[in-house]
Amino acid sequence: LNRAAETLAPATVMASQRLVISVTQTSDKEGDIAHLRKLFDTLKDFSGQDEVTLRVDTGEKIDTIKMPTAGYCSELHQRLAEVVGEEAISVEGT
Repeated sequence: LNRAAETLAPATVMASQRLVISVTQTSDKEGDIAHLRKLFDTLKDFSGQDEVTLRVDTGEKIDTIKMPTAGYCSELHQRLAEVVGEEAISVEGT
């Protein structure tokens, strides 16, 4: 029984969510870069194991960029919403 619990424990720890952030590229390259820096800085403040994916709509295609992991929580959600807007954030199970 203990052996089974030990086997299951790592899977439980590894269970995570995927945070998906969608942004649209604009004609303001400097503004877009500043926007992405804010996004990175916000994510850095919340270390954790949840995957983070950035979807960038360039107008011609959608690029998907894997970001550093973060610890998703209500505070991170609120701070990201201030940067990218509530509608740009979604959370998926992995």
